[in-house]
Amino acid sequence: MDKRVLAAKLKSLESQKAGTGTNEAGRSGESSAPPATLTQQRPKVAVPALSPLLRPETLHTEKFLSVFEGQERDDWSKNLTFTPEYHPDKIDVPFPYPGDSNGRMEQNDVDVVVRGLRAKGGHAQARGVLENWLALGEKYTALPGTNQLNDLGRAGMPRLSSLLLEEANRHEDPEFLQRSYQVIADDHKHSWSDGYFKQSKNGLNRFCDVDYSHDATLEESGGAKNKARYDGDPMPFNPVDLNAHLYRTERDLQSMALKMAVRTKDSSWTKKAKEWGDKASQRKATILDKMWDEKSGLFHDLKVADGQRSQVKTLASLAVLEAGLLDPNNPKEMAMATRLASSTRQFLQPDGTAVWDRKADTPAQSRDLLGFAQGLEKYGFKAEAQKLNHAAKLALSSDDTSTVGLSTRALLEAPTTPAKESEEGLEAWVSPKGLSRLRQAAGNLGQTETPKVNVREASALDRRLRQMDKSLVSLPVIRELKEKGLDKVFLGIDFDNGEVKPAQPQELRYQPLEGDSLKLGSTELALNMPGIEAAKLGENAFKLRRNGQELNVTKTDDHLVFGDKAYGLDQFTDPEKVDIPKDILGAFHMAGGNPQLESFYHANRDWISIKTGPRSEVNGVEGRPGWTKLYNKIGENWKPLTIEPSVKDHDTAMQYFNPAAVPSLGIFKTQFNWDTMFMAKGMQLQGQEETVSGMTDNLLYLLKSTGRVPNAARSVYLNKSQPPFLPSLVRMSEPIRKRTFGDKATEKWVKEAYDVMSSDFHDFWREDGGRNVGEINGEKVHLSRWGGPNHKFAMDESGFDTTSRFYGKTMDLAPPDLNAFLWGYSRDMEAIALRLRDKAQEEGNQKDFLKYSSEGAFWGNEAKQIKHDVIKHCWDEESGMFRDYRFQGENQGLQKDEDALSAVVAPLWVGMLDPNDPKEKEMIERSLDNISLFEKDHGLAATAEDYGHPEMQWNGPSGWAPLHMMAIESEVQFGRHDAAARHTQKWLDTIDKVHSEDGIILERYDVVKGGHPPVQKGRYEETQGEGPGFGWTNATVPWAMIEVVGGVRLHRDAGVPTRMDIIPHLPEGTQQGPVSMKFTNPGSAHEWEVTHDYKKDQESYRFNLDGNFDAVPELVLETPPLPRGKRPVKGENCPPYSIKEKPGKDGLVRYQVHFEGLSGQQRVDLNFV
Repeated sequence: MDKRVLAAKLKSLESQKAGTGTNEAGRSGESSAPPATLTQQRPKVAVPALSPLLRPETLHTEKFLSVFEGQERDDWSKNLTFTPEYHPDKIDVPFPYPGDSNGRMEQNDVDVVVRGLRAKGGHAQARGVLENWLALGEKYTALPGTNQLNDLGRAGMPRLSSLLLEEANRHEDPEFLQRSYQVIADDHKHSWSDGYFKQSKNGLNRFCDVDYSHDATLEESGGAKNKARYDGDPMPFNPVDLNAHLYRTERDLQSMALKMAVRTKDSSWTKKAKEWGDKASQRKATILDKMWDEKSGLFHDLKVADGQRSQVKTLASLAVLEAGLLDPNNPKEMAMATRLASSTRQFLQPDGTAVWDRKADTPAQSRDLLGFAQGLEKYGFKAEAQKLNHAAKLALSSDDTSTVGLSTRALLEAPTTPAKESEEGLEAWVSPKGLSRLRQAAGNLGQTETPKVNVREASALDRRLRQMDKSLVSLPVIRELKEKGLDKVFLGIDFDNGEVKPAQPQELRYQPLEGDSLKLGSTELALNMPGIEAAKLGENAFKLRRNGQELNVTKTDDHLVFGDKAYGLDQFTDPEKVDIPKDILGAFHMAGGNPQLESFYHANRDWISIKTGPRSEVNGVEGRPGWTKLYNKIGENWKPLTIEPSVKDHDTAMQYFNPAAVPSLGIFKTQFNWDTMFMAKGMQLQGQEETVSGMTDNLLYLLKSTGRVPNAARSVYLNKSQPPFLPSLVRMSEPIRKRTFGDKATEKWVKEAYDVMSSDFHDFWREDGGRNVGEINGEKVHLSRWGGPNHKFAMDESGFDTTSRFYGKTMDLAPPDLNAFLWGYSRDMEAIALRLRDKAQEEGNQKDFLKYSSEGAFWGNEAKQIKHDVIKHCWDEESGMFRDYRFQGENQGLQKDEDALSAVVAPLWVGMLDPNDPKEKEMIERSLDNISLFEKDHGLAATAEDYGHPEMQWNGPSGWAPLHMMAIESEVQFGRHDAAARHTQKWLDTIDKVHSEDGIILERYDVVKGGHPPVQKGRYEETQGEGPGFGWTNATVPWAMIEVVGGVRLHRDAGVPTRMDIIPHLPEGTQQGPVSMKFTNPGSAHEWEVTHDYKKDQESYRFNLDGNFDAVPELVLETPPLPRGKRPVKGENCPPYSIKEKPGKDGLVRYQVHFEGLSGQQRVDLNFV
């Protein structure tokens, strides 16, 4: 673009900027809008083409640095960062950006950085920074504190709206304003509503990151400068600057909505504008009423608890002027502004420097002083503004070459240094990824140069180009699309006479599609929804339409092209029968990266089906009728707890493609990581096995797309993981997927899952993820820890949030339970690798045979090393239990001050200890003995005592579903059947008692008193059990009644059942009559009727079983305790068996009855009398 043309345009834009206004729409200092027709009046200017020899990254780097010279250029270049693709720590953004010392974009820095770049004439550079933040907002809905995954749970000072509104007044892209409105409105809703504890009853807001972490919340508020102001914790306060900037945000949203109303002639925008204006007015009234202190002449932070003003005087009070909250035409408000201006001298030191607060005289930062000076100037207080500008210069170190420092210096020097205008070439508007796609498309279509782009269409074209998968512009696909005349339709762009522009929509004739499938050559394409209209584009090419969404589909020689992506025919198990929801959306390795397809299926949700399969049933439990009612009630709860998938990111929900059962319908209404494991144990017994399989696929997709298995499927939870169980879920889901998808597709799914899970182990839980312990006492160990920026964050990742066990030291500990889980992870991965090895050998695939042989050996060795290190460092020989080992910080060594149930039983639960090894056998027995430390009248407590913190929910007296599962399964596994029966009875009785009294199923229980648990103030004050109950507590009921009380379990080899074990655990209250149930094998339709009739006082036991054994040739029954010497009387059709005695307590024995070679329908009837 000619520099003079650009300068004229910028001058024209600047002349249209309005000053302080007093109208209701932009009251108290708000800039009025330029004419709504401004964008339409601009001439169409083509951005010049660029040399095809330069890499896009190089072009954009040079572009960014073009406004700087000499040493300043070198300093900016050191801060310039670009993350074009996914990175384990940083989120990919479209444009290069000046980062902080860690290479991050920080939301709290965006105001000074953008204004500093503009002061240097870098309008294109500033626009790129804003485009990055728009991209983050569009992806995650709630704007993150930085573009680092660890910071997704926190926000920043909300100052982006004014920058976007200013940019919209000069931006060439007609869509920029609406995009800006949507991002800021969504962020206001999801970052600052009461959903994440940030809104107080008075209508004002506070800082509070989603993890309820004081350290992260301090960062959210602006960092260390506020430590004295808030006594280290901002959460108890409504800050004046936060609420002033939220007022400004609400006014900006009002202005944006009004501009959209003028532009679109749509009255709904006028309604939105009024709503935002009302919100701003209400906030302003509360600020003026509650925060103003007449005596000090300042606005003060409010204490959330009692509504009283903080006594700390802070310069942040001037944010009210910076935000334009006070009306200069209102005498009372102007008097406040005058008092505020005169009060600035309280913060000025004799040497001209300024302090942030008068409590600790924390030095004020240059960027804050500049913003406040701007606010003072806005109200006419030029002398006071000059003093703050002077203080800002003094506060800025001459050797500060950080991005913030350089930006601040640019603003300070702006009045005396004329800005060098930046020429806006193609790289000013099109991102590196967009430019790369454009060149690839142009080159593969035979273009010899990079085409020119109309400046008004450049941003929209860039978004379109970034949306395309690279497969769409690959040579074989794009050439064939060109030959068929389909390139404009499928690419959405048109190359015309050296210029590229959006393709014009075609006039098409749509016809209703018969049925819900479509023929593309030899491929039958299943769409799985009725009422689709189709328009023929050419041979084997159609545009589909439904509910306002369109989808392009075609078949080339080697690909199926759907929307924005081309899929090789060899990617499908059967390329002649392709089911989009099943084969693409339902398989994590095929899903994603196709916005057009996802938009089509997100808007049209008929294809989503929550399938229920055969379920196990409990017919009756003598002595405990409430348990059967509870079982049936929970069977009904899964449907309302199962939500539809988020096919597109929206409302902070991350993208995944299968329905998922959620923990609760409160704040946990999304799929959670470790909850999935424990919920699956009960769900698969009640007909929800396909949902379990889909939830496993969801976690795999989240791992593939984010580099970790996140805490939960919302953007605010992506910053951490949870206890790692994904390989176990994959093995659990494999037989279910075989039934639905077939053997070949499932085999591919398992191989793809294996690869991403391997990356998860190495890149997240080991060295690359910062969770590796490294060394203990100078010796390398294969142990991990919970990770993150601070102990609170790490404790949240552990799942045990909160507990005094971890408080203040989580990152210093090597926990035996985490490392036991990773031992189980390694053993599951070993089993998968060895089975894939055997499959490769069977198929003669030497490459895969060698790969999986080597990796199987690695996983086996890794498990061996983990076991060795857990025993060496975490076993407490003195007390006979596993404990946390503190490897850094104070009091290093075994942590003996608290006993935690998870630490004690996790190594047993995963099967890490070998009962055939005498030493390990002793460790097993002593650990099982120590479960008694946690046994209370109504169940097992999370810790042996409350340790002075009963309000911490993972301390006693709270008892939890997953801990009961782990402890009871450990007791069953190692023969502590009486204890397993007793603990099961207490847990089920407690759930039943509360449900009978209150009609709810809770997340946790007080197992000392047998009722509701102590309330953890703040984040977890909700009961978490109304309606359909809490997920994993629900799941413990079918799990306990079928697998523990009924004792029915299947052993599997490579997903195939090989043996049925039946070991009933009949508590005392159930020993006077029959316990009968129907067990359904998850993953098949096989069912078995089972009845136990145990009368302990009569020393008799009758067992009946009836079912089909075609798929399970072996049965092992172990009876309840009976006198020695009893022999069963078998029924008429009972198959042959062998029997042996297992010694028990009090001279009693358990008889183990072994049936082999079973097939077909069999009835087993044994009567021990």
